[in-house]
Amino acid sequence: MSQILRHVIRRYSLNNTKPNSLSVWLTKDSNSASKDNKLAPTNIGLEEEIHQAFTSIYRQIVKDCFPRNWDDELTDVITRFDKLCNHAEANRTLYASPTLINAYRVLADKSQLTSKNMELTYILAWCFELGLLSLCLLDDFLDEEKIRWRKPTWHTLPNIGVTVVADIKLVHDAAWILLKKHFKNHPSYAALSNLLTDCIVKTCYGQTIDSNAVSDFKDKRDVNVISMNTYESLVKYKAGYCVFKHPTLAAMYLDNNIDYNTIKTFEKSLDKFTIQTQASNDMLDCYGNYNTFCRIGKDIENGKCTWLSATAVKHASQNQLELFLKNYGKKEVQCQEIVKNIYKEIGIIDKYKKFKSDMIRELDKDMQSIPDPRLHHLMQILVDTYINADEDFINN
Repeated sequence: MSQILRHVIRRYSLNNTKPNSLSVWLTKDSNSASKDNKLAPTNIGLEEEIHQAFTSIYRQIVKDCFPRNWDDELTDVITRFDKLCNHAEANRTLYASPTLINAYRVLADKSQLTSKNMELTYILAWCFELGLLSLCLLDDFLDEEKIRWRKPTWHTLPNIGVTVVADIKLVHDAAWILLKKHFKNHPSYAALSNLLTDCIVKTCYGQTIDSNAVSDFKDKRDVNVISMNTYESLVKYKAGYCVFKHPTLAAMYLDNNIDYNTIKTFEKSLDKFTIQTQASNDMLDCYGNYNTFCRIGKDIENGKCTWLSATAVKHASQNQLELFLKNYGKKEVQCQEIVKNIYKEIGIIDKYKKFKSDMIRELDKDMQSIPDPRLHHLMQILVDTYINADEDFINN
């Protein structure tokens, strides 16, 4: 058993352990960030020096997305795009970048880790982050979210509103403009372009499953749309491809070194990472300490299909399930309290801890079966980043 996994298993086998707070999906230093309402660096999964190098090119990335020698008639378009990117900032939550950058550093031959190649890796990571930013803008607009990354969401700002739809398209297309500018002569350019497209399309599938599940549940109160089957499909598409699978493949294409037989084995483990990471995110939505995460959860109110709802469906008694279906997805505070009480009655936090502990053991078995030592190393990095990161739950 790896040293990392041995440490994690020991930690999550102890119910009286007080863990450090998780920061994978959020900012690194919530205390300093809350003082001036600015984002602290999200270099989770990246060494400080690498993170600084990655974010330092953001201004140039924004400039490279559109030619700056247009006639004056496009000045307003470019100005608005720049304002949007400035609002999002480089120090926001990173989705694809940690996996992509770490994968390249681990999988590429040491002789290939030149400053030029690392800069290309950072640029490729920003291509993915821009594509995913367009989906964040869409998600916020559809869900009527008011805060993301501790800042007002873009569509809530003055004079934005529904015109965010045009901004979404601008940011989306900017990812491919950037990719073409820097990779059109790369031997894997076509593969990278197709991979970026597939990443965004599959993530959109996940968003659609998510949105449909919410509307279907509120309309029909159908238990199936908030069950574990729906949840696993939702998570597979909404998070799996953009956070783990496609960033790893992108690093391999960048290195021009693809071993599909090995990837098939590795992908099964990445599916497990996806489920665990999203389950943690769902738990934080309900039980995350606001002082740590500066986040007010809305999954219960919105009737989201989450790991918690799926677990409640699986373990609730008939009476509990009827009460749950009646009250889940309603804005009334008393309804939300009934749902939380059912979570408490079925011991949702303890069930999550067991789920996480079992997942860790499965990942350890997977690691022993990976023949490529480079992928074994990458797996350890992912474990340390996404699994060996503890949650700060309240009411536990």
